[in-house]
Amino acid sequence: MAVPYPIRLDRLFAGLKLVLAAALGAVVVKQAGEPWPRERAGAFVSMRLVDGPTARGLRDSVERLRVPTGLTVTIGTATPNERYIVGLNGYDHRVDASGVDTVDTLRDTLVADIAADTLGGVAAVATATPGQLTLTPATLGRIVSWRIRPPALVSVVVDGTAPAKLWTAQRRVTIELSCFAASGGQDEGAASMVGQIEAALQSDANVGTLARYGVGVSRVGTPVYRPTTSGADFESASALELTCLVRSRIVESLAPIQSVADPTVTYL
Repeated sequence: MAVPYPIRLDRLFAGLKLVLAAALGAVVVKQAGEPWPRERAGAFVSMRLVDGPTARGLRDSVERLRVPTGLTVTIGTATPNERYIVGLNGYDHRVDASGVDTVDTLRDTLVADIAADTLGGVAAVATATPGQLTLTPATLGRIVSWRIRPPALVSVVVDGTAPAKLWTAQRRVTIELSCFAASGGQDEGAASMVGQIEAALQSDANVGTLARYGVGVSRVGTPVYRPTTSGADFESASALELTCLVRSRIVESLAPIQSVADPTVTYL
């Protein structure tokens, strides 16, 4: 039976902040209650959870499994125009081979890409073997699933596994985005900011980014214009409500079952 379980609201706001900040440029994006930056911006977006700060989800599954403690990936051949993929937990790290690439240059590109992934939590290290890299999760459960492409040119070996329990929980929440702009013009005001946000949330790239934070936007509401008072810092204001499905996944380590030695029987 589904039971209440915490959902990662921190990841919800972090994912939205990343996408909105990239879409709006110099606009400040902040969560309601966060302090202002030292210099006040000419426009800003405030994010507020309508459901309240203690929203909890429904734990919809519990799975016992063995997760890798490390992987060793080896690129055997560098083939021009081939795409090489190392996928971790549904996110692909990829490199397209050119005519001058070697197994080592392909390997090094993948190592750099994995190292740059701040959400992955996986350390990638090149070994002395040509085309080979090792993948080590920072904490148990950072690698749950993986894939390699093309399988004829890339191999993977599981270095070891450990028992774990995988919990998943989800909940739909409503987020209110309040947009404020110092200008009331059509091209620069809050209404324009709302339009940029709507376009950004429909971008395939941003959908993928939010998914990595465990967030999916299922509905974008109708923008609401909010009049500002005379003499206010901002000349235009608009609000937009988002319905988001937040998925949380937590992997807990399970101590391995210790074998019990055969009892020693003493005859009296």
